[in-house]
Amino acid sequence: MSVTNGAGIFFLENLQQGSYKLLVNDRNAESGEIVIDENSDNMQEVELRI
Repeated sequence: MSVTNGAGIFFLENLQQGSYKLLVNDRNAESGEIVIDENSDNMQEVELRI
């Protein structure tokens, strides 16, 4: 599930462990990729730039 709030913050929930490539309008985001594993925090903040 994903939700964008009024401040433009985008939330992704219930992601499986793995590596995720980050895209904005089909363009690579500057932060590039996030990895979710058993050691990941429940909430992560990533600044996306294209």
